[in-house]
Amino acid sequence: MAYRCSAVGKPDGALTSIGLVCEWAVSWSGSLNALLARIGECRVQANRKNGGEIEMAVYVGIDVHKQFCQAALMGEDGIILREARFENTIDGARSLVNLARSYDSNVKAVVEPSANYWIKFYDKLDDEGFEVKLSNPSRTKAIAEARVKMDKLDAKTLAYLLRGNLAAESYVPTRKNRERRTFIRHRAGLIKMRVEVKNRIHALIDKHDLSYNYTDLFGKEGLEWLRSLNLPATDDHILKSNLQILEALNEQIRGADIQIAKDAVNEAQAKILMTMPGVDYYAAMILLSEIGDVKRFASPEKLVSWVGLAPQVHQSGETHWAGHITRKGSKRARWILTQCAQSARQHDSKMREFYERIQRRHGPSKAIIAVSRKMLSIMHVMLMRNEPYHGENRQLTEQKHKRLERIANSA
Repeated sequence: MAYRCSAVGKPDGALTSIGLVCEWAVSWSGSLNALLARIGECRVQANRKNGGEIEMAVYVGIDVHKQFCQAALMGEDGIILREARFENTIDGARSLVNLARSYDSNVKAVVEPSANYWIKFYDKLDDEGFEVKLSNPSRTKAIAEARVKMDKLDAKTLAYLLRGNLAAESYVPTRKNRERRTFIRHRAGLIKMRVEVKNRIHALIDKHDLSYNYTDLFGKEGLEWLRSLNLPATDDHILKSNLQILEALNEQIRGADIQIAKDAVNEAQAKILMTMPGVDYYAAMILLSEIGDVKRFASPEKLVSWVGLAPQVHQSGETHWAGHITRKGSKRARWILTQCAQSARQHDSKMREFYERIQRRHGPSKAIIAVSRKMLSIMHVMLMRNEPYHGENRQLTEQKHKRLERIANSA
């Protein structure tokens, strides 16, 4: 199949947007090398200055691994200037910066992510003033669907796609938001560890057929009872050890709660979200950390889709039906939204009415998802307009703020 390539790197009369160019590149039936050559031959309109002159630059494709990064440097003419491997360290990133600048001061780079190993290189290139992008591997299909997987080839392909303005880009949160997200996920990890410890203690109690009348086994009285038990030597040692671990985890979680509360006190958007019944400071901070800049979502529907609460759509001819939610995106955001929905249906008359209407037709599970989706759509409007929830319960909001202040000042 033959195509004639236009000035912007697409078949004449076939495509009109850069996004479709990438789809054409993937569907093209030639070999990967031929695909790269075709992209390299096309002159890209996006790289022209206002006067029509081609803006000269060096294009750097970086394939990131745990121990090293493979880089390919390409000139404006599509010729590979250098391929090199660097240690995945700050010094390695600095060496790449010096090498790229030895060819041209105008450097554009694209980084293919791998776990969190990309962060050092990305931040260093960004600090040096490079125009740097984080590639989205699943959308940069020319790489993701390549039949041959080689480090040098991937780095080279990234450089080709960057030069052709075809590299699909992933959103990169600000450093502040990345740190906030990391800390909140750390707190979630502590909670998970505490649940595991409690389950081990419950297993010991069941093993020895012990019974108790405490509502909360891990409350004040329950813990005193656990400490007073005299089990056989081995199990007694395990019980005492788990109780010490539990005490340490409780202290760490308390410290994390205080830190998150202090962050929330100074976060205006968190206080806006807290005006919605069912949303406390912790839920607000999780959502803000996971979503990032809400302005990158043009509509509530796009945010709902990103979180994974939108239903899957199936269509065949004139037949159209919706399936289960996609579950794509942030599972933490989906989880906290369902928790907020459970609370909102108890404290918000509008959400309760909406929940009951859906529940009668489709059951409680789908009703909670529907409430979560509705709440997220409203949150998008609230954050975009910087407005509180129109159905705000002032007394409930005031209670949330007092609790927030109390936790933040309890250190």
